Amino acid sequence: AGLATTSVLLAQAEAHDRVPVAVVDTRLGDWYCALQGEPPFVASVEGLASRLAGKSCVLVGPDADRLAAIANAMIEAQPVDAAVLGRLALADGIEAWRARNAAEGLPRPLYLRGVNVTAPSRDCGVEPRGTEVHPYPLSRTTAS
Repeated sequence: AGLATTSVLLAQAEAHDRVPVAVVDTRLGDWYCALQGEPPFVASVEGLASRLAGKSCVLVGPDADRLAAIANAMIEAQPVDAAVLGRLALADGIEAWRARNAAEGLPRPLYLRGVNVTAPSRDCGVEPRGTEVHPYPLSRTTAS
């Protein structure tokens, strides 16, 4: 649909007298975030707390409850709502989608950080198969 996850989260935030902030855990020690009318950004917990200092906020996202330590913030821990995504995707009509896709190509993901993947090594037990290019490189982790 060409919509950012954070845009959908902002749209589904319940009406409050607080500033909605979309938050999605990167699982790498920081958060994808967005405020209404601003581009998405990546922030650490401390950086987000600093950016939101003095604002009454509502944090919206599937892992928002993990940010409960941020002062003066309400929490709405919820996944992306498919109905909200559908409503936003159809807001301009299907013809607007088709025109945009024809002019710009299909929507591409917006990466706020570099990709975190590891190509397989020869000692990981996976034998390379010729010169095929795999769209999702394999990685192996071991428990310590």
